[in-house]
Amino acid sequence: MNRPEDAGGPVLPLFEINLIGEYADRLRRRRRMARVGEAATIVLFVISGLLLLLALHNVNEARKRRIRIKTIQNKLEAAIRVVEDIEEQQEKLVLRLEPFMPLMVIRDRRVAWAPKLAALGEALPAGMSVHKIDGATYGVFGSEKKASSRRRGKTEEGERRLDYSLLYLQSDGETEDPIGLLLGRLRQSDRFMSGMDMTQLEASEKGTWDKRSVVFYRGLLRGAFEEPTP
Repeated sequence: MNRPEDAGGPVLPLFEINLIGEYADRLRRRRRMARVGEAATIVLFVISGLLLLLALHNVNEARKRRIRIKTIQNKLEAAIRVVEDIEEQQEKLVLRLEPFMPLMVIRDRRVAWAPKLAALGEALPAGMSVHKIDGATYGVFGSEKKASSRRRGKTEEGERRLDYSLLYLQSDGETEDPIGLLLGRLRQSDRFMSGMDMTQLEASEKGTWDKRSVVFYRGLLRGAFEEPTP
């Protein structure tokens, strides 16, 4: 501030200090810092948004996995209950079947003759029919051995055999071997040969049937050899 000339006292020299440049530099620096802060804030907001989306995704995936785990646990518990029920039913079944266990041995050693007889009927050539069938499994019952040993002759314990007798009415001028054709068909039949070892012709003879001349064939189907149960 300038003092008037008529004022008392010494007059000091006057000078001016220009602070506008320094103030402008500070102002520019503040603006730059503000822009940097704004940019950093925007970057932080973007990063925060991405992290929030990632967190929401992870939370959603965790929820889905918990639901799947709960579903699997429910299915596992249901399966365990089913297994326990099956085991309980099995124990009850074993107790009920215990009185019939001796019959299980017979069931395993018996032969299902019905499919074999059906296969035999299907394999018969024209003009041939069944005369007599005798199928048996010897030694199925423990008491059978002594009682039937004389009747069986050379049959062995546990032997399975089917004795079949066929009659054949030959047509005039026929040259085909009917029994050979029949045996070939039977040996190729899985139903007839299942569990059996061989089938063969044992004898043939001429005779009469219903006042007609026929040929009688007697064949044998023998069971496959089984190792004795220890």
